[in-house]
Amino acid sequence: MRNGTQSHGGTGQGEIRQWLLLLLRICPAHGYDLRSRLQALGVGADGATVYRVLAALERDGFVTADWQETGTGPDRHVYSITPGGRGELDRGAREMTERRRQLNRFIKQYRAVTLPASDSDSR
Repeated sequence: MRNGTQSHGGTGQGEIRQWLLLLLRICPAHGYDLRSRLQALGVGADGATVYRVLAALERDGFVTADWQETGTGPDRHVYSITPGGRGELDRGAREMTERRRQLNRFIKQYRAVTLPASDSDSR
C-alpha cells in the first residue's frame, strides 16, 4: 500500500472481503479452504490477511464461526455467511459494478486520448 491506498495490481482487503462473502454464499468453509479457493481463482491473499478479514466479518456480524471436530487433527473454525452478510455481499457487488462502469469510461477516454486515430478506429 502507498499512502493508505492499494498498490497497483494487488487485491485490496475490500475485494478479499467480497470474495470471502461470495465463497461463503456458495458453502460454509474453514479458513484454509477459503484461502486455497481464493488462490485457485487467482486472488492473491496470504493466510494472515484471510484470517484477519474473516475476524472482521465475524465481528461485523456478516459471518459466524463454529468449531468443527476433524477427528484426525486439530478442531477448526467453519465460517458461514449470515443474512446480514448476504446483504453486504449484494451491496458490495453493486458497488463493484459501478466501479467497473467508471473504469470502462476511463479506459474509453484514455484510448481516445492516447491511441493514434487509425488505431482507435479499429477498436
